Amino acid sequence: LPSESDTGQTPEGIPLPNIRERVLPVLERQGEELERSIEYFKNQYKKDLVHRMVLSGGGVGLKGLDRFLNRHFDIALEHCNVLLKSQGGPANRNRDATDPIGPALTVAAGLALGRCGKINVLPEEWRASFKKKLLKNVPVMVLALLLAVFGGMSVHLRQTRDAVRDQVSFQKAELAREKLKMEFLKKPVHLLASLKKENRQLQEEMESLQPGGPRMLAFFPPMLDELSHIVPSNVSLSEITFSVSQKGK
Repeated sequence: LPSESDTGQTPEGIPLPNIRERVLPVLERQGEELERSIEYFKNQYKKDLVHRMVLSGGGVGLKGLDRFLNRHFDIALEHCNVLLKSQGGPANRNRDATDPIGPALTVAAGLALGRCGKINVLPEEWRASFKKKLLKNVPVMVLALLLAVFGGMSVHLRQTRDAVRDQVSFQKAELAREKLKMEFLKKPVHLLASLKKENRQLQEEMESLQPGGPRMLAFFPPMLDELSHIVPSNVSLSEITFSVSQKGK
């Protein structure tokens, strides 16, 4: 961080006072967060059970972190440097040469393994989480839910339509059968009406042929004329009997 008296600029042309002005509030806030985290940790852990603290990842490369932790904890501090403790490689490696690379190697390994959430190196907006995935997929989920609802309604309406169509087809078939029955019943009805009419005519004809009936009286003059020609003049008739014969005899 540039000092307050620095007035130059970076190779990229950024003025040093601007860097201090913008970066210093961020560092102060991070320091406050670190102080709170340390105080929380001091209230949680048991001093008799913790005998040393191992720093790994990007925390190893932070300048002044050792002094800061020594000020708050009375325990031994160690740096986890996988490059220094690994087997093979140059024999003349030392702590000073591997300190800048070892922690970065730990961070890179964590990133490659997809354990950013555990290492806590990436910014919050870049870290993967279930909540972020859920929020990201909300539009897709809403669309899928709407499609499922509309699909269910469509299936229900289609089933209702098919049921109504089957019912209408059944009713039409029943109506056709009833019409056919009515057609069959019309013939006996017409035949019965015709027979009743014929019977009524026959009854009227029989009543007219009864003795004393109007048709029987109409027969008397011609019959008497015939009898006058058949019976001799010296013969007299005292009684004439009529009987109605059956039809066709």
